Parts: sequence; C-alpha cells; structure tokens
Amino acid sequence: MIAPAEGAARRRSRFQRDPDEGLASMANSNRPPEKPQSLHDLRRQIREDAERWREHPLVREEAPKLRQLAEALRRPPPPQPSASPSKRKRRQGAGRKLALSSDTIMRLRRAYQNALRQNPKLAIPRLAYKFLRKLLPEAECSVSNRTLSRHIIKWTK
Repeated sequence: MIAPAEGAARRRSRFQRDPDEGLASMANSNRPPEKPQSLHDLRRQIREDAERWREHPLVREEAPKLRQLAEALRRPPPPQPSASPSKRKRRQGAGRKLALSSDTIMRLRRAYQNALRQNPKLAIPRLAYKFLRKLLPEAECSVSNRTLSRHIIKWTK
C-alpha cells in the first residue's frame, strides 16, 4: 500500500516539473528574446533586422518583383465604365408560384368588368365566383374563392 504522502507527491509530480530538471528546462525556453527598453534600442534593433532581411538571398533575387508589386498596389484601380444603374429585379414571393397565371388574371378581370357592367348582381361574391369558375381553364380550376377575390374581384371595383 502507498503511503498518503507518497500518493500526494505522485499526483503533484504529474503536473509539476522535476526540480532537478528545472534549470535544463528553463534553458530551452520558447519565449521570445527580451524586448528593448528604450526607443533608441528599438530603432537600432529594427535597423539591424532590416539589414539582416535585405542580406537574405531570396530577398535579393525577388527584389525587382517586389518593387513591381508595390508599384502596382500603389496605383489606383482603373475607373469602372460608367453604366446606368441597372434596374433591380423584382423579388419573387418566397419561391411560390401564383395559383393563376398573369394572362389568366388579366383575361378574367376584363371579362368580369364587362359582365359586371351588364349585370350588377355579379357584385355578390357567390354569383361572382360562379361566373369566374366557368371561365377558368381546367389546369387552374382548383383555385380558392379567396384567390379569385384577391386577384380579380378586388381589382375591378
């Protein structure tokens, strides 16, 4: 059986570094080097880093290409050809097709207007629906009374 103090030491050792390896592990630190303390030191370090970067062989080979790229990026983009603003396309209603085609709606409106002038009793909804259903094509005969009212009857009054 393991003594309680020994068990605690084992648990602790899983999460803590071994004290004997402390200095060795600190020597291999991944931390970046200390930052310069003054503005003068910072400028000097930037100059040194820039010189070191300029001396790199890839930078010397690619310098003309980089200059061309920098010039291209500095130039303003060419002006777009001025075209009249395009008319925005009318949005469709949630992707659902109308129960009646636009041709059928226009045809039924004209017929209903003419019939209403001749017979004012067609203003009564029940009679109006009966009249309009006779004129509907077979493909669109399953249209509800509400649809007929919304698209045809309301527009003729």
